[in-house]
Amino acid sequence: FFSCSRWHCGSRCFDLMSWVLQHRSSTIRGTAPPTAVNVPFARLRTSARHQSTPHQSSRSEDSYVTSNEKNTAVVPTTASISPVDPTLALIAAVLALGWALWARRARAWAPSRSFDVADTSLQHPRPGLFSRRTALQAAAAAPLWAPSSSTAMSVLNKEVCLPLVVRGGVYRCQYTVAGGPKVLALVDTGSPFLILTSQATNGKGKRSRYTPTYEMYASQAGDVEWEEGPVVLAEGAKFRKVVYGVFQDTLANYGGADGVIFGLIRNKNDDIRPSFLEQTNVRSFRLDFVNQMLTLSPRSLIDGQHVVPLLDLRRLFRCPVQHYVCQVDRMYVNGNLVRTMSPIYALIDTGCTGMLMNAAFYYPLLGLTRIGINDMLLTIKTTEGETISLGASRRDPQFLALPQVFPWLPADACLLVVGLAFLRGRVLTIDALKSRMTLSI
Repeated sequence: FFSCSRWHCGSRCFDLMSWVLQHRSSTIRGTAPPTAVNVPFARLRTSARHQSTPHQSSRSEDSYVTSNEKNTAVVPTTASISPVDPTLALIAAVLALGWALWARRARAWAPSRSFDVADTSLQHPRPGLFSRRTALQAAAAAPLWAPSSSTAMSVLNKEVCLPLVVRGGVYRCQYTVAGGPKVLALVDTGSPFLILTSQATNGKGKRSRYTPTYEMYASQAGDVEWEEGPVVLAEGAKFRKVVYGVFQDTLANYGGADGVIFGLIRNKNDDIRPSFLEQTNVRSFRLDFVNQMLTLSPRSLIDGQHVVPLLDLRRLFRCPVQHYVCQVDRMYVNGNLVRTMSPIYALIDTGCTGMLMNAAFYYPLLGLTRIGINDMLLTIKTTEGETISLGASRRDPQFLALPQVFPWLPADACLLVVGLAFLRGRVLTIDALKSRMTLSI
């Protein structure tokens, strides 16, 4: 029974049986029980700071240490045990038989197949113990897209379509926060938050438990107060309680954005303020730049064809959020192939119009071109081995390649922030939970 999942109970029962036999034998002989641990393969309880030392101080002429992967025991070699009387032998046999029957019954109660939370036959199982493997299978079968009970207060039961409006060269959607006026927000796949300005709210939002922060984007920066309240989208879709940010009057505007953002990044580190999508059950979205429509869905919108796998920069470079990033197969600048020692990554950001590059990659590339970056072509491989091409040139007035500093990015990395100039005329679909993306025409 040492190999079964009920190891602890079995070892305790064995310790008790052995101690009874030994104590009874010593009592019959009229001698005190030995002071050393006299149980073969007994579990020794030591503190964590002494677990690395294998009881060297317990070694003596009359003891030795026997150890394996799970047990360490001190067994006296001079301890003599008198023959056990038939009564004690019968007690030990009854205890062993009872344990065997209990273990067999527990194994019979444990399900022999993977635990499915949707299976009604397992909603009220017979009383018994589930093994550790069964518990892990049950946790893995739980729906990952279920929102956290501490933040999410409402969910979507169907797909919601939000019309997109082009204003200031970027795509915007409309929503209402805390009963305030309708606002047109920048649809940003490079941000995780709902962000507004103090002028865009009516002051009905309640201050959340999160302290103010300083948020900086490529086109704007400022102090942000974190409030909570209901958020209403189109078609009557309403989220009863959502944490959102409000830019204060210290907003510094470096571009055409007006401080109102509809962020579509879902996953982020625990020390970051709650993202909008993680407070809902939205797991997938589609940006149709042809028909100007944003679709939010609680189910995956990707059917499994022409899929581009996405990478998690949190694991690669300790990025604070999971941007929608894929690896570039080939990169051409002004018609010339660019070769690098490190992989080139493309970050899809609809809040950017042209292209941003990390400075350590931008300036050497700019020096090689001599005439500047006039056009760029990127090729991306799908899981089926197909090639998707994304290109832009200076013929588009919004295409402009600029350097950008990313504090979390290593100096030898090559990162491209791909903006709207590369995405016009396409349909972008992302499954945030399975880290997949499609780009169709």
